[in-house]
Amino acid sequence: MYAHIYSPKCFKDIKYHPNICNDFKNLSKNIELQNMILYGPAGSGKKTICKAYLNELFGSGIYNVQTAT
Repeated sequence: MYAHIYSPKCFKDIKYHPNICNDFKNLSKNIELQNMILYGPAGSGKKTICKAYLNELFGSGIYNVQTAT
């Protein structure tokens, strides 16, 4: 989709949910998680925050990974 090209790629680009973004940023530095469940209504930013978290952990190479739908 065209809009996904311009979605935020890291926590500094996300302008909404600053407390949640700070929590995830701290998690990426201190704790290794094996599993995580994100929940909320459609359009609340779950996928964007998840991708920013993975970018924080593994770098920008995560955007080259193909996912099955």
